[in-house]
Amino acid sequence: MKKFTSLMFALFACFSMANAQMTPNWDENGQFKFYPEDLICEGGVHYDVDEGAFIFDGTPGKISLPIPEGTTFDWSGVKSIDVKGSMADAEGVDHELTYYAWNAIDPLATFVLRDRDMVNSDGENIVNTWMGSRYAINLSAVGDKEYHNGKTYAALSNNIIEASWGTRNTTNEDGTVTAVAGTIYIDEIVLTKSVEKDPKAISDEMFFKWDNWDATAQIVSKTGCDYNLEKPLGTGSVLYGTPVVLGSEFADLTPYAGIYAKGTPGVSLRLLFNRPDMDGGSAPITECNPTFDENGEIYFYFSELTEAEINKFGEAYPYVHLNTVKMPWGFPEGVESAKVTKFNYIEKGEAGINGIVTNETKSTTTFNLAGQKVSANYKGIVVKNGKKFLNK
Repeated sequence: MKKFTSLMFALFACFSMANAQMTPNWDENGQFKFYPEDLICEGGVHYDVDEGAFIFDGTPGKISLPIPEGTTFDWSGVKSIDVKGSMADAEGVDHELTYYAWNAIDPLATFVLRDRDMVNSDGENIVNTWMGSRYAINLSAVGDKEYHNGKTYAALSNNIIEASWGTRNTTNEDGTVTAVAGTIYIDEIVLTKSVEKDPKAISDEMFFKWDNWDATAQIVSKTGCDYNLEKPLGTGSVLYGTPVVLGSEFADLTPYAGIYAKGTPGVSLRLLFNRPDMDGGSAPITECNPTFDENGEIYFYFSELTEAEINKFGEAYPYVHLNTVKMPWGFPEGVESAKVTKFNYIEKGEAGINGIVTNETKSTTTFNLAGQKVSANYKGIVVKNGKKFLNK
């Protein structure tokens, strides 16, 4: 049975309306969905109705969302694009579509978004090309190229003329181009609506790439991060950050007292803070694991981080660098997926749970400007409790 989306596009195509524009017809969950029969196949890709699968024959091609010629789609209100489905390997074993890894068995390699009014540094109307097996596209992230002018991908997507996934191609020595053959089962492609940000939300825009991971760290560039609020997540999934934990990418939360979150009761979060590697290992990380109470709330104060650091390193550090937030490896009995709907910072001096007023965590540990622990009578500029002092 044809879905509503297919019917809508079919009816729309009957009207020869030049330069017409469409907007997503959001459902009650703030989503707009495309289904397999809506999609357009080109080149070495075709949709097998009986199999319910997209078949890739090893020659270049692509799968596109249906946007009638002469029409544009306004995606300025879209937060993310998610592809739900699986792919089969050579033995016919299904694998869930993954959103970040280069995968040799995956026939698709890129997602390209084109806007009629966009011009990149090569003179092409490409908003962005997401490389790798990109099945979760974050349009709320700020573009990292000069021609993005500090805007989010969504803000540059007012008049979309193409949204397509291209095959994983290889140019051979003789100049011919081949692609990965395989099978993909797509259940649906989901556009999720942007919602007005909570003014205290810890957003993806707070994450930067730094040249170090201690108190002397300097910003190198803006990175953004995967940002999966309001989405059902499985065990081990990323809420904030990247699947591969990198010590040089984090949000500096030093000015705040803690984190307030709302989510699935009984589920814990893995809060990963990057710290100097005191143990000689490869991951300079301190992990804290607060749990959503029966009301689905977490109040995590950075004094708890201080305690964790003292237990791990024998001392606390005068800064708070949030690296990554992940779901735990295992949910409570009966919980198959979890959702986090709010992830905010708590202001210092702000009343939190039970009316407690939070202030700075006091520490007697003193550091020099290189981030090294020094004695209390050290002469020169020192850092204590996140503030600089001059010891004479």
